[in-house]
Amino acid sequence: MSGAPRIAAIDTFHVSVPVRPLADGGIAPYRGSQDPTGVSSAGSLLVAVRADDGTTGWGEMNTGFPAAVDRALMHDWAAPALLGQPVGNVQALIERLDSPYWPHLGRRALASAVETALWDLLGRHLDAPVSTLLGGALRTSIPLAPCLGLTSIEQACGYAVDVLARGHRVLKTKIATDVEEAVERVRAITDVTGGRLRLRLDANQALTRTAAAELATRLAGLPVEYIEQPLPVADVDGMRMLRQRSAVPVAINEDAYLLTGVVDAVRADATDAAVVDLEPAGGIGGLVTLARTAQSLRLPLAHHCGWDLGVKAAAMAHVVAAVPAFTLASDSTYAEHLDDVLERRLEIADGAMRVPQGPGLGITVDEDKVRALAAEES
Repeated sequence: MSGAPRIAAIDTFHVSVPVRPLADGGIAPYRGSQDPTGVSSAGSLLVAVRADDGTTGWGEMNTGFPAAVDRALMHDWAAPALLGQPVGNVQALIERLDSPYWPHLGRRALASAVETALWDLLGRHLDAPVSTLLGGALRTSIPLAPCLGLTSIEQACGYAVDVLARGHRVLKTKIATDVEEAVERVRAITDVTGGRLRLRLDANQALTRTAAAELATRLAGLPVEYIEQPLPVADVDGMRMLRQRSAVPVAINEDAYLLTGVVDAVRADATDAAVVDLEPAGGIGGLVTLARTAQSLRLPLAHHCGWDLGVKAAAMAHVVAAVPAFTLASDSTYAEHLDDVLERRLEIADGAMRVPQGPGLGITVDEDKVRALAAEES
């Protein structure tokens, strides 16, 4: 694109926003089976890719690395490869970051925030939404599944009643390794909501094959949409046996973070659905490839939530809106975040998130707010 603007700068920001506490009807601290402390703030790495015409594209990711590692990845690896390059061909730009000499490193996943920002920048340059660039939106809004960590059963029931009143029809809840407690939790939520909520039970790989089989048997007749990743990653044989014996559907999550994981699970008849995520997929383009593959395999998808702020949530919404394989509600904690980096927060009504309209991701990032929310870097 000879007349296209060129990439002039890449800036990074580590931001953190508080999450509504359980005491106020929220979800923090949000604990899982292998997380005794829990999460009380949503933290992300924001990446701004700036062009020499004054436009900026935004991306977001939750790397889990120390801030110094994130900065090195962006400033010492991504920036030298992209600065001075014309805005336009996202695939070609990302190929510049994907040297074949280190095939065991998931470089595209590490660059997912940059990749998303490049899509946002391209959409702004072409004056088109990302969903249009992906072939066109099939939906103007996407249903959400609110997420709840390990809590008392009383708190879980209260939250379930609240999300049902807000128009949601699916609730994701963490479960621990105690089968009896998990069954009691599901039954209590079912009773208090009259069975009107489908439940996703996320075990975070913590169950044994025996416990998973017992749990699945005892959940027969209850409104369980699926048990998510009950067994450790790569236990394809265990997932296949569980699915064959299970009275309820099972889904892979961490196993779905690679294209080969989705294909292997389907070939082994080891899953009913997959919970995928933009980051490990390598960004918008990688997520589309993964979703198209799942679609060809007739595997329904839900999008995962990693404490996504408005930038990544908007990117997720554009992909989910444009790709038919996403037939299941998207996991989300967004409604429980007490702040965001956008000038105007994403709209949620009747249990669904409206796909942002306008060029690129259709959002406006408030850079003053970004700086105000910037976490102390270490």
